[in-house]
Amino acid sequence: MDTDFVGENGEKSSSRRAIAHCSFSKWWRLTAIGFAGMMVLWAGIAGALQIRDYDPARHNRFVSGYPANPVVNTNFYQGYHDFSGVGWHSAASYLSYTLISPRHFVGANHVNPGIGATLKFRGRDGVVRSYTVARQYNITNSAGKATDLFIGELAQAVATCDHITFYPILSLLSEANYLGLPLIIYGHETRVGAGTLNAFLSFGGDPITGGSGVNDTRAFDYHYLNAGLGIDDCYLEGGDSGSPSFVAKDGELFVVGVHLGVATTALAKVSIDTFVPHYLDQIAVVLQSQGYQPATSAGAVFRACYEVNRVAANTAVVSWVGQPGRVYRLHASTNLSNFSPISGMITSQVPVVSFTDSNAIEAVKFYRAQRLD
Repeated sequence: MDTDFVGENGEKSSSRRAIAHCSFSKWWRLTAIGFAGMMVLWAGIAGALQIRDYDPARHNRFVSGYPANPVVNTNFYQGYHDFSGVGWHSAASYLSYTLISPRHFVGANHVNPGIGATLKFRGRDGVVRSYTVARQYNITNSAGKATDLFIGELAQAVATCDHITFYPILSLLSEANYLGLPLIIYGHETRVGAGTLNAFLSFGGDPITGGSGVNDTRAFDYHYLNAGLGIDDCYLEGGDSGSPSFVAKDGELFVVGVHLGVATTALAKVSIDTFVPHYLDQIAVVLQSQGYQPATSAGAVFRACYEVNRVAANTAVVSWVGQPGRVYRLHASTNLSNFSPISGMITSQVPVVSFTDSNAIEAVKFYRAQRLD
């Protein structure tokens, strides 16, 4: 029996080949909480991340100006965290991509940007910078087919003084350790909501979800109960595909998911993400080929500018853009590889943090700050 597929402009087709001409998030109508009786419905851009008690003053990363000149929302309820490593497609700003190294990013394969595309990121200094996509790598399943996760590579790495972060990937002992974790869910229009990691599934490789056009992909879901009470509870909509889900740990955002689709049931909306940590070994191979290693701890992500202003012989004043209330430790090196701590804990009171190194006897010395909280 054929299934009706609805394209971006409302056109219908009974052919499964129509999937190739549709885009972004999938919508499924289910007859029950389970996946029985599923009807796949591909949608065009249909608004933004749906949050139960949506309030732009609470849930929007930016208060105005997005995407050309975004202004940070100082009342954003997740403003404690650094979202500078979540960027957007310059020609389709509803599509988001997430840095996992200074040169690599993850996203959904069904909305990959394409080689030559331009991605934009807003640094912590307020500057929007552009980077070109040089390569894309498929992450494959056990059958050797491309999953809905891909890794993109920038033509040039994000410079240390661009004030743009990258994110570690949450690596735990087993899938059971992820169950019940609270999620920070980033979506279209830079809205951010919340959910709870509910269960794991193989998406796309079974008879029910196989018609989605996505090859077998390890995934997890989170539920938006129609009768729920959480003001930040959310579910995905068209245009959210490829945006990230995070878990906050040790003061850092850890990547756990990339948005894939959503199912509608009588009792809930069931959002589905690709489970990024499942593919950590493949991700490591791609990053290592360019001299990088995927970060899996908060301490592996550094946020300092290497620029040094010398004020006297053997003395350097090191300044970087931090976040008020965050705790840092400064590290120094003469060769950009062997960094050693040179300070105790420094609590940032203002965005620009400074430290005076009175032992800067080398002609050139490099610095970076590790966030501790």
